[in-house]
Order: sequence, then C-alpha cells, then structure tokens
Amino acid sequence: MNATQLSAFIVPLNTGPNYFLKHLPLTSKGGVERTAGMKSGFIHLESDDEVSWHTTGSKEELLIILRGEATVKLGAKIARPMTVTGPAAFYIPPETGHSVRNNGTEALEYVYVVAALPAAPPVLQVHKGGPGWEGSRPG
Repeated sequence: MNATQLSAFIVPLNTGPNYFLKHLPLTSKGGVERTAGMKSGFIHLESDDEVSWHTTGSKEELLIILRGEATVKLGAKIARPMTVTGPAAFYIPPETGHSVRNNGTEALEYVYVVAALPAAPPVLQVHKGGPGWEGSRPG
C-alpha cells in the first residue's frame, strides 16, 4: 500500500464502564486496509483491572492516558512499576514486554497506538570489475 491509497477517516469512541475495544476498525467494510500499518485501540479499565503481560514485538507503542492512573510495568515481569497519571503519553520501545494496570480508585481510560518500524534503507553495494568498470572514478 502506498500513501496515495490512504484517506482520512473518523472512528467514534464509546466510553464508559464495560467498554473495551481491542482494535479500532482500521479496515473498510470491503476489508481494505485503511492505514499503512498502524493499529490503535481504546481501553477502559475499572479499578484493579489489568491488560496482562504482552510485548510490542517489532513495533513501537504509545499509550495516551486520557484519564485515571496507569501502573505500567516494562521489561522483565518483575520490573518495578511506573505510575502515569492522565492526561499524559507514555512511549514503549520495540521488543519491550509490558502490562498496564489500574491501581487507582477511578476508571482508567487510554488509547494505544502501535506502529511498525520503517523498513531499513537498502544497503548500497559496490561491485568492482563489472560491465563499465574501468577502475577509474567519474570526472
């Protein structure tokens, strides 16, 4: 997919208790991808609820805390927790295990955005002795 095939779109967010959306609908009704690789979702967690341990894999992730207090554990499962109070954004690098828990008394709501890393630029290789190689440099 190239950028000229993409167009802007709106996805309404429903909020409130018992609302948990794993991924926002990033495909059209015909099943056509609407983004170039980004995934996103809205999470509502009541007190003591948790999004269990998972990894970003080869992607990077941004948590946008809209309201509430998130306890985020990064790295090893025994990692020291970090507290993020909304509104705030929290970046998680590729290949990083993490979990998110609501240890607060109020509901926690956040949007996550997961994006693939850009493809590595091609490596330029110089081969000596091929056609047109005369051992000289351009003038």
